[in-house]
Amino acid sequence: MRTYVLSPDLVDSDSPSTADPLHTISTSKDATTSAQYIKQTSVPTTAFPLNSGGAGTVADSTVQSAIDTVDDEGSGQDYNFEKLKTDDVNSLGEPYDYASIMHYARDTFARAMYMDTILPKSRKENRPEIGQRIRLSEGDVRQAKKLYQCPVCGKTLMNPSGALSIDQGDRPDDHTAVYHCVWRIIATRGERIQLNITDLNLPPPDQGQCASETDNFVIIRDGHFSGSSIIAKLCGTFGRQRVFTATGNRLFIELRSSARRIETTANGADLTEPLKRGLARPPISLFASYMAICGGELTADSGIIESPHYPENYPPDGRCTWLITVEEGFQVAIKFDLFSLEPHKDCIYDRLEVYEVHPSGDSNRLGKLCGQNTPENVKTLTSNQMRLEFYSDNSVQKSGFSLQFIQ
Repeated sequence: MRTYVLSPDLVDSDSPSTADPLHTISTSKDATTSAQYIKQTSVPTTAFPLNSGGAGTVADSTVQSAIDTVDDEGSGQDYNFEKLKTDDVNSLGEPYDYASIMHYARDTFARAMYMDTILPKSRKENRPEIGQRIRLSEGDVRQAKKLYQCPVCGKTLMNPSGALSIDQGDRPDDHTAVYHCVWRIIATRGERIQLNITDLNLPPPDQGQCASETDNFVIIRDGHFSGSSIIAKLCGTFGRQRVFTATGNRLFIELRSSARRIETTANGADLTEPLKRGLARPPISLFASYMAICGGELTADSGIIESPHYPENYPPDGRCTWLITVEEGFQVAIKFDLFSLEPHKDCIYDRLEVYEVHPSGDSNRLGKLCGQNTPENVKTLTSNQMRLEFYSDNSVQKSGFSLQFIQ
């Protein structure tokens, strides 16, 4: 057991034990592993108030440690309460963050729960809580964005439907800034994303060539990152509706522009905010909505189809239709990797129906599938098109299916 002497100018504590002249602290050798890692990898944070890679000398005005002098005998973690100099800390311009998920709790390294080792320097009735471990704070998120140079606008969208918008709080005031906005849309497995752009207004591309435009464009990618395959690249102006559909459950949308103003609307609300120094070019605008859909038309030589929410249970009262088209002169075949639907001898409840579609538009059913036994492979006889129809009722839900199609 190691004994620490309380500082004579210790801030008032809510703990009755601070009246004692001695404060005994138990320590843990592994307590600061994450803090050391953060410091070594140069991840800045205002969360750690003392030597743990955080606010440095800012701690003098924000928090007060209960330790003033330390009995240095034995092995302990007293170095966790040493104050860093300003040069040792880079908080990327962010203020001290009491709410950070990495902030020490008031009783960190304490011998007992009722003893305080660190407290915010503020009046007792207004003292902020510290040491929460529930979620990243707003300050944590801002610092991470700055550290990894994330786009200044855009966001990740995970609702079944919504609209694209620009975060006004992250918009730079510098009229020379190049706007870089990224939206990532994520649906559940077994669903696809349909993007509906109804308005786009960008400066015209150089020499009229959108493909080579590097300054003002919107690019839509079929996946989750900037290396995913391109669905479309858009430039200039149009006011008609254009619809783009992903082959899977993720979509990546990127906007770049050096124009001085962005006009955006979302769900009918005007989010326009001119920059302070006026306009060097006509304003740009973008309006787009999206929705997660089940089914769709797939034109490819191979791919994967999954029931909604797979591998979780599919939702009730669902109906999905997929039309698969491969190259002419080939047939379509499907192979099941997993299959689990509500069983019935006649498959009148949840079911997957497989049809061969002929050039005339007529179709004949190749199978009506349900239950939990994996079906045999199914293929068209002559046609290069196959239609899959999935139905679920409102009673029993299972994990659904995952299948591969090939030509």
